[in-house]
Amino acid sequence: DAEDDTIHIDEEHNVFQNAENAYGAFIHLAILEGIPAALVKLGPMVCMAFLVQGIFAYELWFALPSVHESNMCDIPKFLHLAAIGVFITLMMQSVSRVGNAAMV
Repeated sequence: DAEDDTIHIDEEHNVFQNAENAYGAFIHLAILEGIPAALVKLGPMVCMAFLVQGIFAYELWFALPSVHESNMCDIPKFLHLAAIGVFITLMMQSVSRVGNAAMV
């Protein structure tokens, strides 16, 4: 619940959580304090998250067999579409909270 995450700073300002990862925190801080402040405060965290994800993707890419050697084409199309749907749902999970924070 958004009310549980609200921190009251003073009578005019309230801060509430709207991000659950480095990228969302960067966007949130950039909206509140500007891009230069977000780069200074959260830039290293975003770079580290990008680096870790890049290393994971690199290792995964080379650990999998090539397309010619795999049976990927034997997987039904609806399973591919379901996996894409799950991925998009997970990636867009916090978009509404970021939008609501921008309107505050």
